[in-house]
Amino acid sequence: YSDLNTFNSVTMSTYKMSSTSNPQTVSSTNTSVATATANADAAQMTHTLTVNSLSSNAYLLTGDQGITRGDGTSTSKSIYLSDVLGEGALSEGESITMEVSDGVKTATLTITYEQVYSNQQTLNDLASAFKKLKNSDGESLNLTASYDATNDAFTLYNKNGGSANVISIKSTSDAATKLMNNLNLHTVSDGVMSDSAEEFANGTVNDNAKGTDASVTIDGRTYSNLSSNKITVSNVTYSFQATGASTLTVSQDTDKIIENVKKFVEDYNKML
Repeated sequence: YSDLNTFNSVTMSTYKMSSTSNPQTVSSTNTSVATATANADAAQMTHTLTVNSLSSNAYLLTGDQGITRGDGTSTSKSIYLSDVLGEGALSEGESITMEVSDGVKTATLTITYEQVYSNQQTLNDLASAFKKLKNSDGESLNLTASYDATNDAFTLYNKNGGSANVISIKSTSDAATKLMNNLNLHTVSDGVMSDSAEEFANGTVNDNAKGTDASVTIDGRTYSNLSSNKITVSNVTYSFQATGASTLTVSQDTDKIIENVKKFVEDYNKML
């Protein structure tokens, strides 16, 4: 009885699903530009596609010069914030403070004198502080950060693509300004690093690190302002990897149909 009940309630239900009884496959003439998947309701036909631009994420990365320490050089490679800032950058009772935004949510990052000089926090702790940022409603910012000790590089990255998603930093203390400038952060867009490091000034917003929007033309219609490199149109989900053109054809997946029928027969025989 148990096997029969399972067959009727699970196996038959699964087999009746359109994705099982009418699976679709999509071929692409240029998979380096775009690939696609289609659900059972997609029309079996050919689509033309041109990727005009790709979505990218706001990205800041330490340049070739590495991180400058408080002594004005980058030779020591010390990971301690006290060495990055140097002596006298903070007085007891003061803090490193800055307002940080991902383009949608804003939070305040604070690192105290005690954390820097008594607890000896490191660049890894600074990365952790960026990742843990939450706004006044308790919502996490969509930012991630890391420190690469091997290459002496600090990274800030917005996890969401698109032009609305940025990395915005306003130093609200002299120590924060010195710290951010000593990180020697450059914007990176489309895999290309800017020639000069970003400059941070106390009380001034730096939001030069911005994402970019994707734009794609499918069957003659252009879809712009896309925050990701994926779009679903008429039950076909397109994923694009590079600018260029491709032709994509939706057809019935006969191999999958045979596989599903074999699975149905196996399940039926198990019930007997």
